[in-house]
Order: sequence, then structure tokens, then C-alpha cells
Amino acid sequence: MQAPDNRAARLAAGRLIGRSLVETPGADAVFLSGSLVEGMGNAASDIDVYLIGPRLSAERRTLGAGRMRVDAHLVPYERLCSAVDRVLAADLSASAGEVPTAGADLELAARLWSAEFLADTGTVGALRDRLRSGATQFRRQMIRHWLTAVHLAMEDVSGFRADGDGDACLLAGRTALLGAGKAVAAACGEFHLGSKWVWRQLERSAPEGFPLTWFRTLLRGDLLCGGVPSPDDLERLVQTCSIAAATLGWQGVPLDEWPWRQSSSGPLNRVADCFPRVHTEAVTAAVIGRRRVRMRPDVALVWGLCNGVTEEELVERAGRLRHRAVAYQRLDPDRCRALVARLLDAGLLLRTRG
Repeated sequence: MQAPDNRAARLAAGRLIGRSLVETPGADAVFLSGSLVEGMGNAASDIDVYLIGPRLSAERRTLGAGRMRVDAHLVPYERLCSAVDRVLAADLSASAGEVPTAGADLELAARLWSAEFLADTGTVGALRDRLRSGATQFRRQMIRHWLTAVHLAMEDVSGFRADGDGDACLLAGRTALLGAGKAVAAACGEFHLGSKWVWRQLERSAPEGFPLTWFRTLLRGDLLCGGVPSPDDLERLVQTCSIAAATLGWQGVPLDEWPWRQSSSGPLNRVADCFPRVHTEAVTAAVIGRRRVRMRPDVALVWGLCNGVTEEELVERAGRLRHRAVAYQRLDPDRCRALVARLLDAGLLLRTRG
């Protein structure tokens, strides 16, 4: 791991170059962004400098500073503004379908969110203030982005398993695990899009109890050896992370409240090959390659909490979360038990015999 003082030196060099660009004609604002600015980065990390102005044409220039690369991005103000507009105005309801927000828009918004300004006439700073005032919408956009990535990767896992292609299956599974970790990080306010920094993001922001060591083991381990960990272990953690982000994370409840350290061997369990897609008013349980079941947010929470629990444990856990979000207020013991019956009938839960 790169020493912190080295990262600081690289960031200082980037600031010097950024300041040298402040007088660029047409630039109303100049800011730094990227992994180093966000307290991550390593010896190979470059610096991204963004120059924003209404008269600028979109362009990328690569500059050198010794052995460090600086990428200068010239962005018309209208492009940055429209990206923020689309992120904040996107309809995330189930009726709008699952049309994703363009990754380029999310990338620009994430860069602006964490920007370190070197110069600004006030216009771009005001745009960031508007973005940050829509923090709930932005967080949900990021969670949805990563849950979509998880779903697509798990579809690949299913296809590769059916073909008996173990290596490709595990590659897709690890992609899904990275996406699930990024969904957890996004729920915790980490919006940098680069998946390679998921470790640093989870190290500093993961909820209390999050199984970071197990996450690392699953990503690094030889899952084809026939022991522990196994591909099924990976799939279970992907599902758990995804549901935690789609329920508590979506509702703005800290993920510290999720029962990460669950050691129960109760009879109620989620089906294995089912992953969430999330909307403003609903969560869709997508059974890979077969069907989708749309659920109210409180139903989805009950489904998610059924990870080796007894009915009594489920009622107790749901009761602790009942008043943490308006969407969960109806989860009294009777409703929890009724929802378990419905989820069993729908084939989203299994009741094992003890």
C-alpha cells in the first residue's frame, strides 16, 4: 500500500498543475477530482483536473509532472449542468421501468460531488450545492447503478453454470461481489465509481459488523477447490449485501442496523438465486432467468431478514427496524407473520425442517 505522505506529495503536485490552469480562457471553475482527492490512490494514480465554462469545448488533455500523469478535462458548463439535472430528475418509480441513468452522467456528478475547487466564479459551486441538496436521490441512483451491475453479473453466473464453465462463472461471480460491495459503499455515502477502490471505501465506511475479511476471502479465494469458501458462499454474500442496500440503504437507514453477524440456524431462508432491483415505492425480487415479484418496501425487508432465522427472531429484528423508516412502520408482529406466509407461497422463502 502506498505511504500516505507519498500520496500527499502527488496530490500537492496535482494542485500546482491545477492552479497553473486557472487562467485558461473560458474556464469559470477549476477543480481536482479522483481517488487521490478522496483519500485513496496509490503510486500509479493520476490527477484529474476539471475545467468548466460555458464557452469551453469538450476535450481531454494529458499533461506530465515528472512521473505523474495529469488529465485535464475541459467540460462545457451546460454538459455538467445537464448531467446533474438528469441525475436529480430521473424517475426511479417502478412505473418508469428500469432505464438506467447514463454512466457518464453519474461519473460527472460523482466527480463534482467530491471536487476540490481551485477556482470558481460561484456558478459551479452552486451547481454542487444543488447536487448535494439532492443527496437522497443521488445515493439511490448509485445504489440502483450497482444493483443493476450485480443483477447482470448474476445472470452471467447462471448461464456459465448451466454451460459448466466454472472459470467464467467465478469471474462473473467476483464481478457481482464487487458490485455488491460498491452498493454497500454507496449506501454509506461513498460515490466514487471506480470499483478498484471498493476496499478502501469499505475499510473506512462499511457498517459495523460488515464481514470485510470474509468479503476479501471470497474475492481472493480459489472457489473451485471444492471446500470453503465456495461459489454458493459468494452468492449468499452478494445477495445479502444487495438486499441490505436495496432496503435499509435505499430508505436512508444506516447499514449498521443490518444483522451482519447472524449466527442463527433457523428454518426461514431466502431462495438462493434471487436478487433485488429497487424503485422508489417497491423492490423487485428477480429470480434469475425465471420471474420477478414486486414487493412493497416492508415486504422486501422481511424477505431480506429471512437468512436463517426463526419466526420469533424475524419479528424481533423487524420490530427493531419498524420505526427507522416510514416504509417499515406497519411491521408489527402480526404483519410480519402474515408476510412470511405470503413469501413462502410466492416461492421467495424456504422453510427448512429442523
